[in-house]
Amino acid sequence: MLGAQETQTLLPLTEIGQRNPFRIQLTNVAGSVARSELAISWSDVTLQNFERLSVLTQKAETEGGLQITGELRNDHGVPLSDIVVVVTFYDAAGEVLDVSTGSVSPSALSPGESGAYTIVVPNLVDYTSFGVQAQGTSGIR
Repeated sequence: MLGAQETQTLLPLTEIGQRNPFRIQLTNVAGSVARSELAISWSDVTLQNFERLSVLTQKAETEGGLQITGELRNDHGVPLSDIVVVVTFYDAAGEVLDVSTGSVSPSALSPGESGAYTIVVPNLVDYTSFGVQAQGTSGIR
């Protein structure tokens, strides 16, 4: 074994059929990696309710580095807080190239309220497409 690492997904809740980005970064790798394995574990129990936010717009801006900006909306009947916004970059074959997280303003949204998000992408990748997802918590169960 060359190394082992543990990480969490970038969105707190993964629904059935939903893609949930994560990052594992290998450091001090001598030569190339011949094989990798991924073991997944999860919990069916959570004390918080997580809801997806509607991504109304998403735009890539390249002035001064890559930023993904846009607007989110809370389409649920309860306020959402602790909002997480994530962008996933894909190549032409649909394979994941990179992921980044960003910030939302305001950080909590009332029912029907919209907010702006900004994701500053530290590593410029040659991508074909990208997708933005966001989740927030509606409180404790």
